[in-house]
Amino acid sequence: MRIPHTSGSKSFIQRIYELENIQENIENRSEELDVEHVEPAEMKLYYDAHHKKDGTWVNQQAEENYEKMKTILSEEIEKGIEVNGRQILEKVLNVKYGYTRGLGHGVKPSSSAELVLESALNAERVENEKRTQELVVQLQSQNDKILDQNATINELKKNQDVLQSQIQHLLTRFGENTST
Repeated sequence: MRIPHTSGSKSFIQRIYELENIQENIENRSEELDVEHVEPAEMKLYYDAHHKKDGTWVNQQAEENYEKMKTILSEEIEKGIEVNGRQILEKVLNVKYGYTRGLGHGVKPSSSAELVLESALNAERVENEKRTQELVVQLQSQNDKILDQNATINELKKNQDVLQSQIQHLLTRFGENTST
């Protein structure tokens, strides 16, 4: 089924370029506002290009495709995988040689080898980040133990000094009593 768009004569690539520039500004502001994730430009383009002026979808299939994209996006965010809007578009809209649906002619689809490699690298990166977090937690725990042990050592040194002074006091007092 063909899905019409409402984006006019401007190329999708030009629109994505403009959206990415806008998104850079949003991401810079989102860091200030503590917003975690911004929708990829490709998904924003799909949303904008398949809505009528009255805000409704051009057809049911366009809405279903967008919902699938949102599902994939949320799953990747939950897994900690870096979000790539183009790959999400390719998963939902399918790819033909030399043509990426939703992006038009002139955009080379990612090869399956690239997708597999990128997926493996993302999985490895996520695993490394988890391991790093575990090591940071372990290091913090060990630092806390060291601080506790140092506090115990200092307390024991104080107790030792008190005991030595009491022994010294008893020796001097006992020594005075034996001499009389």
